[in-house]
Amino acid sequence: MELLGKLQMYNAKQRELLDVLSSYWRKDATGSKGKQQERGSDTDHEQLPFSFQSLREDFINALTKEARMIVEEIAKLGEERCRLQQELGHLMMMTAKYGPGGEFEPDWFVLKLQCCNHVDKLNHS
Repeated sequence: MELLGKLQMYNAKQRELLDVLSSYWRKDATGSKGKQQERGSDTDHEQLPFSFQSLREDFINALTKEARMIVEEIAKLGEERCRLQQELGHLMMMTAKYGPGGEFEPDWFVLKLQCCNHVDKLNHS
């Protein structure tokens, strides 16, 4: 029985110590939280002023530069398209003039050559 009494006393002392420690922890936690809030409010005036207007203007300037670059690229692509269309037109014109049935190689010219070749073969035989 004496052992059980000692254990109960020891248990009671441990509970008292835990209660004291927890109360110290609570006080310390609330105190440090208050100090952090005070430190935060002290440094608020030290921070640089935050201006949405300057950020907005910077964003608009960057967006304008990007839009200008895109418009310039579109203009270059349009010029290149026009140049390629002209080149394609010239190639089609050359094909029409120099191709079969064109200005410089008419259909009758091919027949004439065939006839001449046939006549030459008869003469050489």
